[in-house]
Amino acid sequence: MIHRFVLASLVLALAILSPGALAWAQSSGNQSCPPSKPSPDGSRILPMPAGRTSCALTDATGVSWRFEGDTLAHSTGGGWNPMARFPNLEINNGGQALMEGSCVGTNYQIWYVNGPAGFVPTLPPPQRLAANPFVNKTQGKSYPSLYALMTSGVRKGDKIEVAPLPPGLAIWASAGRVNVSGVTITLAPGAVIGCSVDEANAVFPFENPNPPTSGVTITGGEIAYARDLSHGQYRGINFGHARNTTIADTYIHDNDFGVESGGDNGTVTLTNVRLDHNGSGINASTTHNIYLGYGGDPADTTHYVIRGGYSVCTNHEGFQVKLRGPSGSIEDYVAAAPSRHGYTDCTESAAVDLSCGGDYTLGGSGHGAGIVLELGPKAQNVGIVRYNQEGKTDNCPKGGWAKSALVIQNCWLISDAPFDAMVVANADPNAKVTVRDCKIVGNGKWRLILGQGVTDGGGNTYYPDRAAAKLAAYPALPPPP
Repeated sequence: MIHRFVLASLVLALAILSPGALAWAQSSGNQSCPPSKPSPDGSRILPMPAGRTSCALTDATGVSWRFEGDTLAHSTGGGWNPMARFPNLEINNGGQALMEGSCVGTNYQIWYVNGPAGFVPTLPPPQRLAANPFVNKTQGKSYPSLYALMTSGVRKGDKIEVAPLPPGLAIWASAGRVNVSGVTITLAPGAVIGCSVDEANAVFPFENPNPPTSGVTITGGEIAYARDLSHGQYRGINFGHARNTTIADTYIHDNDFGVESGGDNGTVTLTNVRLDHNGSGINASTTHNIYLGYGGDPADTTHYVIRGGYSVCTNHEGFQVKLRGPSGSIEDYVAAAPSRHGYTDCTESAAVDLSCGGDYTLGGSGHGAGIVLELGPKAQNVGIVRYNQEGKTDNCPKGGWAKSALVIQNCWLISDAPFDAMVVANADPNAKVTVRDCKIVGNGKWRLILGQGVTDGGGNTYYPDRAAAKLAAYPALPPPP
């Protein structure tokens, strides 16, 4: 790992998208809650480390809420009263208090707080959940939970759909193992699933029979709030050694871990997948938005195709994108620190980590197919992209992958880090690493250079800072070129 304090010895040579509406994320104790009472819709507090207390949100009835460590407390009876452990509390639905990720039981057991009597969980009226929301469209059967559906005799080629919750409710607290090839799981518009996890520690854990599951597609909706407050081990999707998996048009956020795999995965396709604020900070090994791993086979032929979407705001020094396989491409994509939903506790390690080297292209050649890579103000590494930094460890094949080449093209490369940084922290002196047709933006007195063993392929433009590049101040980002 190349850390920023060694950069000086290495460096001897040498429109705009704004984040979404602000939500108050109080997980690091450095941000004030909104002053109005009741707190505006979208205001959110998160669990704190042991011994620390968050700021307080006030709902429409005058009841205030805060986290004392990971326990939610309410202000009634002349003091603060502990209620229960929760992943978060968000004020919405007209200033009422809604626990978005209560992680309590099945999908029917949603914590919904209505005013002063809200310390007791209330269930939605039965008529609001008249139909089972988990449907096997192919077989014409419906089920009360994802687990019930996935254990009901799903067959290859089945089409599965998860219906959205009725208005005003929070999230389907359910999970189900994926162990049949060729199924398509569609989360309908507005459907949010997560929170509860099974023994495999994921909302969608893939089992690994022999031969492994193959050709599964997960599309649409949201996968969120899979949090383990004790160990920080819950994933949104963990497809293990499943092959030829596709994830499309899905928003994955606020989990301990976003998407994970274990290698030997065939072709992995992520299309228009958006990831924001995964990584709880409880477990330093599970802090990433995307972590696609190596399974120990030096003949692994895994290939990643990541197109459209973004990966932003990992917490606790996670990577936006971490890939250990032999090859892949990323285009029409943003990997950067600024959250799209107003979180400010984003502390990433780097934008892209190609841990074992390999053959990669970052940025497509056509208009709109480029890539935006940014190193944020709390970044923990000097490289926007890390290449082969783990090549000599057991995390990678001995002797490296058959081909070692990296092309970064048609891109914005931006450093907002408060130290000298490099585009590529390259640990493979034999790799062919080229940067071309990119706009490279430093941070004022802090330089951004290409890095050791990196070739300027032409067409690059260097700017000392955002203003010179006609970019607005952080956290604004340009679209992919």
